[in-house]
Amino acid sequence: MKLKKHVLKPQVYRHIDGVKFESPKLLQPIIDFSTGANACQRVAWLYGTYEQMPYFPGKRATKTAAATNAVGFPLGIRTVVKAVYAPSI
Repeated sequence: MKLKKHVLKPQVYRHIDGVKFESPKLLQPIIDFSTGANACQRVAWLYGTYEQMPYFPGKRATKTAAATNAVGFPLGIRTVVKAVYAPSI
C-alpha cells in the first residue's frame, strides 16, 4: 500500500489596521475575569469578518476609491469581531 504525501500550506498573511467589536457584550466576560478577584490573564479566539475601512477625505483618488466613487485615501482593512471563544479552565 502506497502512502500519499500531504503538504499543508500556510495561511496568507493579512495585515489588520483596526478591530471593531459587533457588541461590547462580547468582550465583557473576559474583562470581568481579568479584572476581578482572580486578576488572571486569559486567552480567547476572536471570530469575525474583514471589511474595508472608510476613506479619509483627500484630494487624490486611488484606484480602489475610483471604483467605489470615493475620493481620498483608504484607511485600511479592519476585522469585525462577531464571536469570542474563551475556553474555561
